[in-house]
Amino acid sequence: MGRSTARTDGSQPSRALVQLWRARVLTVAAVLTLLLSPIGAIARADAQDFDVSVESVEELSGLTAVVAHSDDGVNLRADPSQDADILDTLPDGTEVDLRIDQADTVVEDDIRWWPVSYNKQDGWIAGFYLDNADGSSTSDDGDDDNASGSASFASGEYAAARTDDGTSLNIRSGAGTDFERVGSVADGDVVQVMDGPEADDDGDDWYLITDGDVTGYAFAGYLVTASQPATPDDEPDQQDVVFDVGDYVASADGNEVNIRYRGFVGSDVLGTIPGDGAIQIVGKATFDDEGKTWYKVDSGDIRGFALGDLLEASDAPAAVDPSGPTGNFIYPLANYVFTQSYGCTGFSFEPYDSNLGCNFHNGIDVAAAAYTPVLASDGGTVVAAGWCDCGLGYYVEIDHGNGFSTNYGHMAEQPYVFVGQEVDQGDQIGPVGSTGLSIGPHVHFMLKLNGATVNPLDYL
Repeated sequence: MGRSTARTDGSQPSRALVQLWRARVLTVAAVLTLLLSPIGAIARADAQDFDVSVESVEELSGLTAVVAHSDDGVNLRADPSQDADILDTLPDGTEVDLRIDQADTVVEDDIRWWPVSYNKQDGWIAGFYLDNADGSSTSDDGDDDNASGSASFASGEYAAARTDDGTSLNIRSGAGTDFERVGSVADGDVVQVMDGPEADDDGDDWYLITDGDVTGYAFAGYLVTASQPATPDDEPDQQDVVFDVGDYVASADGNEVNIRYRGFVGSDVLGTIPGDGAIQIVGKATFDDEGKTWYKVDSGDIRGFALGDLLEASDAPAAVDPSGPTGNFIYPLANYVFTQSYGCTGFSFEPYDSNLGCNFHNGIDVAAAAYTPVLASDGGTVVAAGWCDCGLGYYVEIDHGNGFSTNYGHMAEQPYVFVGQEVDQGDQIGPVGSTGLSIGPHVHFMLKLNGATVNPLDYL
């Protein structure tokens, strides 16, 4: 409050007033208080924690505050804790009575909780979600290099998701809540920051992050600083990994095997491997906290993780026999927006071609929402599938065996196919993304004839 505790009449302040002054809400890291709203609520990151100024003990009674800084409402909890029961969910603008004349504020996990009452029901609300009833700001007037109150991250650093009650953090295809949800990460999961921050229309920061399976944008206020995950000392030996990428597996006992969102028991079940069906391994083995081996698999419709103990080697289904190149090419997306053509361009970020005297774009760009399936333009053999430091990010190259090859750049994550795999025209080879040198989700589609790029529009 910026006031001395010495009273003008020379007497000492009452214990209650001293406690209130000591409990003055300091601006705690907003990254630790943003996440107290229900699922889906995105708090405004430019607000600071709640504060109250009084001149005397008598002014502690009859104070009110207004619920603020959420989209979907704020939790009124039975006790000052993220784990406490939710008594009600109050929308922004709801006026509550402050009970600071009856109880002091409580700090729990760096979050200051305020005792309030609403509709004769006593409860607690995190200070971040309160504003003064007169509409005045509760933020500090001092300089703040990070106006959002959120942690700042550089590319390559690690962050952890921090949620209110253990629910997952949504990952979106762009910087803002209006963008499509492309996945989620569980509370406490560590992710790596790839780029950012990028501000949305409200000026709130978002970071492009990846957990190895999902790549997209996360609201900065829901991220806290974390260390790179350490490799467990008891990680299983490689002898426990019995299948490789590209192998086909089936149920070992003839019963259905769950395909889960993540590699551990308890993760969401996305589907099953039929007891008499085969499925392909498309990712390296991972290990859960108990040391069990999980494999990333793809059924053609579902991609997730299956427990290795339940699998045995299998032959590839007859239906996967590829037809090979057709000699004709299709667009790499079923539905798209054409955003950039092949050839000379006015964009300075494209490489300069001294022979032509212009900046040159060696493919076409077609845009779609992140994680839209990227399709093989024609059948052939995958000769590259992974990360390219050339600016394409995650990409795939397919040799069509007739002098033609195609490249598909900026995928959201590791492609769905692997080197040496035979694909048919129209097969899904990866997800639309914005990795590498990219300003939004799209596919950079390149067509080569005898090693030299040509205009794809002449062949599509």
